[in-house]
Amino acid sequence: MSQWNNYPFLRYLSSLILGIWLYGSHFEIAPYDILFIFCGLAILYLFLVVRKYSLFLSGIAGLLMISLVGYAMAYYTDERKDADHLSHVDIQQISAFSGWIVEDPIDQEKYVRYTFRIDSVLLGDRSIKREGKIQLHVRKEVQNKVRSYDSYLYVSGSLLSVKSSKNPMVFDYAEYLSRQHIYHQAYVRDDDIMGIGTSSRFSIRALAFEMRHKAKDLFQNQIRDAQSRAVVVALVLGVKDYLDQELKSAYATSGTMHVLAVSGLHMGIIFLILGFFLKPLRNIYLGRYYYGIGIILGLWLYAFITGLVPSVMRAATMFSIVSLSKMNHRTSNIYNSIALTAFVLLLIDPNMIYAVSFQLSFIAVTGIVIFFPLFYSCWEIKNPVGDYFWSLMCTSLAAQIATLPIAMYYFHQLPTYFLLSNLWVVPATFIILILAVVLLVISLFFDPSHLYMGWVLENLIGIMNAYVIWIEQLPYSKISGLYLYSSEVLVIYLIQIVLLVAFRKRSFVRLVFGLLLIIFWQIINLFTHINANERKMLVIYDMQYQMSVDVIEGYSARLMIDRYNPRSFERLKWSINPFRGFLGLPSASTDLTELFKTEELKHFGPFHLFLWQGHKIIFINNNNNQQWEFEETLTADYVVITEELTLDFEYLLRHLKIGALVIGSNCSPYYADKISIWAHEMNVPVHNIKEDGYWMLDL
Repeated sequence: MSQWNNYPFLRYLSSLILGIWLYGSHFEIAPYDILFIFCGLAILYLFLVVRKYSLFLSGIAGLLMISLVGYAMAYYTDERKDADHLSHVDIQQISAFSGWIVEDPIDQEKYVRYTFRIDSVLLGDRSIKREGKIQLHVRKEVQNKVRSYDSYLYVSGSLLSVKSSKNPMVFDYAEYLSRQHIYHQAYVRDDDIMGIGTSSRFSIRALAFEMRHKAKDLFQNQIRDAQSRAVVVALVLGVKDYLDQELKSAYATSGTMHVLAVSGLHMGIIFLILGFFLKPLRNIYLGRYYYGIGIILGLWLYAFITGLVPSVMRAATMFSIVSLSKMNHRTSNIYNSIALTAFVLLLIDPNMIYAVSFQLSFIAVTGIVIFFPLFYSCWEIKNPVGDYFWSLMCTSLAAQIATLPIAMYYFHQLPTYFLLSNLWVVPATFIILILAVVLLVISLFFDPSHLYMGWVLENLIGIMNAYVIWIEQLPYSKISGLYLYSSEVLVIYLIQIVLLVAFRKRSFVRLVFGLLLIIFWQIINLFTHINANERKMLVIYDMQYQMSVDVIEGYSARLMIDRYNPRSFERLKWSINPFRGFLGLPSASTDLTELFKTEELKHFGPFHLFLWQGHKIIFINNNNNQQWEFEETLTADYVVITEELTLDFEYLLRHLKIGALVIGSNCSPYYADKISIWAHEMNVPVHNIKEDGYWMLDL
């Protein structure tokens, strides 16, 4: 317990996260109840402290108060609680809206995407106040104009709700946007926008974006090669718009994608550069204050040039706290510094806890702090060059071990040669960042073209790109299909903690406990694998314009579709492969079965009978769509409507005896509602794929 007392902000952070998590889990506490409970806990805390009854109980009361603060911050930063939010109006009635561009625009293949804050909407012929952030997609045209941050626009167009994915294990883009308080989007043409002006008020972010644009223009002028230019803009400024998919894939596969996301690594390099140049200040009177203030100003100046993006602000905050501790002659407890940084950032924006970059950043830093000394002490190298590369390997290994569970959970793959790739990429990043910063500084005074620094950067980045692509092309460069439950992530971290404590304390009992946890986890995985051999599933996915049926038996799967369109095959794979990967099945290929041409189905008129594992499943479409004459009542366990029928479905229902009805996603909402009403009148259960999501028959 005495050791735990040395890390107060770890306790505070844990309590704050608990409160935020409770709100995110839809645990409802009324606003007045929050205040009432907080006051009650505060009185209890003061009573226990003054009376000195129990330090433990007073500590629990204090931590519960922090949890309530976390819950309250998550509650009050939820913009949907505002009565004027867009969620409280029928968006189908909106014909126009106006507001501000609140982020730097993102250049995409067919659209320019803006984060847009609406302040008023047009309902019929009247304008009313409604607020909320949306994603505004403006189609690219020949004379398309890119609007800048803080521009005020009047847009003629309608709003759409961001829909959640209806297929299993697919990335939920709607939830991702909701964590950024975005619940709606709009797709418009450039002609639908009327620019009214820009804000006359002073804006730090507007100035930051302007500086970032000037830096981006400098790199574009100095570096000719498109790929090298895209990498330096991503590496130095955090702008990934110009990276092609092949280059992104190469960096991801080699385990070096982190160098293209401006964050802790880059800020650490800037910290070292500033420390080197400002070191003489420490020898003068009050020098440690000048030194610390200079480093903090330099860190935030770099954050400013990158547009004050969240990942850079996180790193700048952490290094600023470390610098402040050194200014006060205090030995900074790195764990407290990390926890304090996260605590402050989550107080500002509680939803940041759900950002993958936030989680990876803090877990990686914590992992380096914990594991690096253990690995580095295993081998003492006196040669400075060898020692540098050994420390680099230890750092990469520590970060990889710490982030491995959560990276597998989110990305489902593991780069095999991350140690080999980081041996070159990290030192190259150090040199590239120094050269880029020097280039930016020189450009303030004169044109640096004659110094050939752009040429040096271009060739250095070209070598780094070639190396990364070579790593990607090596055999077994990545292990894919790694899917974990959230409970498994917690188990792996528990195993890491237990084994770490066992090695540090030289405890045989803790070591045995850690090994037993591993054995227990693997036994569960073994039984899961055995049960998977016996599984039998039939899945109908939510696919617009296409009926997609997956027949899964053990570790084999067969995909049947009603029509094949090569242009939509990528979308088909994106919708199906995540679930297949989760089940350990092969990815979907072009070797498909056409649903209504397979011999497994018995065809009679518009009906297609599929006998599977003792179940009768009838698919109905418009083939041979004459009015079917029933000689007797047809029975089936399930009937699937694949498209809007020209047949009289009420007549069909009277001659079909079915257990349940499945309405495919090709049916319009009006048609699906009409069929659902008829089915409910006949006491037939209905599953509407467009509304309820994919349908699965799991035996």
